[in-house]
Amino acid sequence: TVEDAAAQLHYSRYHFCRFFREHVGISYLTYLNALKIDRAVELMKEGKSTTFCCYECDFTNLSYFISLFRRYTGCSTVEYRRRQGLPTEQDDKNSEL
Repeated sequence: TVEDAAAQLHYSRYHFCRFFREHVGISYLTYLNALKIDRAVELMKEGKSTTFCCYECDFTNLSYFISLFRRYTGCSTVEYRRRQGLPTEQDDKNSEL
């Protein structure tokens, strides 16, 4: 969490966030979300479902995850899978029949 990162540097939450933005150029939350979405992309490449990726990457709300995924990648999870030639979750369900 932001609080944990701030505590490691002996900063208040406010000062840590300000310090991070000044030195990295983006907010700490934006940075963490980018890392999480990058991890979700890797999991998708391994064939994991969108729901699995969501919770494995510490998101607690699937709708929020999908919205954030679209913001960071420019497309939905389904569209991303198609563009990358990955099986869609619908393809997985059809193969089980």
